[in-house]
Amino acid sequence: MVERDDRLSYANGPFGDLFGQVPDQLKALTPASVQRAVRAARDGQVVRLDVELGAPARVVSVVATPIRDDIARVLVVAADITERHRLEAMRRDFVADASHELKTPIAAI
Repeated sequence: MVERDDRLSYANGPFGDLFGQVPDQLKALTPASVQRAVRAARDGQVVRLDVELGAPARVVSVVATPIRDDIARVLVVAADITERHRLEAMRRDFVADASHELKTPIAAI
């Protein structure tokens, strides 16, 4: 939860696991794209983005949503989607390989 004065008022344990030590201020939160998402959410829009964090790289889906009763406060929800990205890449590779393997004999005929 990001307050109107850019102070992070609440972050649960899993958020800290994904982003490392949770700072007190928005300007210290990395990556900067998350900061931009929070600022854009203050304009009343829901902002969704995927960011890559840490080593080994983790893909994190971030959604910044303005709190309806107070437009200056923003709720940030983050979810680790690394495994989903890995499975999608495996599926794409399999389809490409299978397609290539089928085209080669057909082209020879």
